[in-house]
Amino acid sequence: MYNKVKKYYAVKVGKEIGIFDSWEKCKQSVSGYPNSIYKAFSSYEDAEKFINNKKNINLIKDENYEVVAYTDGSYDINNKNIFKSGVVLIKNNIVITEMSYSYNYQPWLKSINIAGEVSAVIEVLNYCLNNNIKSVLINVDYIGLISWANDTWSANTSVSNDYKKYIATVKDKINISFNKVKAHSNDKYNERADQLAKLGKVLKNKII
Repeated sequence: MYNKVKKYYAVKVGKEIGIFDSWEKCKQSVSGYPNSIYKAFSSYEDAEKFINNKKNINLIKDENYEVVAYTDGSYDINNKNIFKSGVVLIKNNIVITEMSYSYNYQPWLKSINIAGEVSAVIEVLNYCLNNNIKSVLINVDYIGLISWANDTWSANTSVSNDYKKYIATVKDKINISFNKVKAHSNDKYNERADQLAKLGKVLKNKII
C-alpha cells in the first residue's frame, strides 16, 4: 500500500512566516502576497534551516507595518522562580519604547526556558491593543512562537496553551506577522531586546 510522504511547508516571506503541515495552511500565507518565498520539505529540520537561511533574500519590509518589534526572553539559572522579557518597539525607524520585565507567574515556571519569550510577544500585542495599533511585525529568535501562533505545533504546556489562546483572541484585532531572526547575530535591536530581557527591570505577577 502506498504511504503518502509527510510534507512540511516553510514560508520565508509571506503573510505569516513559519512552518506549516499542510498546503492549505501554506497557501493562506502566500496567496496574493507579492514576492512570497516558500518551499516544501520532507523533514521539519530542513524546513527550519530554509527559514533560518536569510542569504540573498528580501525579507518582509518593515514599512508595511505600523510598528516593528524585537523580542527576547531570559531567566536566571540560579533563580527558577523568575523569568524575564525584553522588547524594543520601532516606528518609522525610530525606537518608540523599550520594555524590560520580570515575572513570578507560577503556572508558567515549569517552562521557564520559554516563558520569557512568550511573555515578550504578549507584551508587544498588549501594547498594540492599548495604543490602537493595527499591524505589527514581531521579530523572534524562537521558532515555537511562530509555530504555536499559526497552529502548526500542538500546545502541551500551560505557557504554550495560554499563548495560543491569547493569539486567537487578538489576531482579528491586529494584523500580526512574525519574522524568525538568528539569536546573537549582531542585529542591534535583537541584541538590545536580549539585554533588556536579562535586566528584567520591572517585576510583574500577571501577564495576560
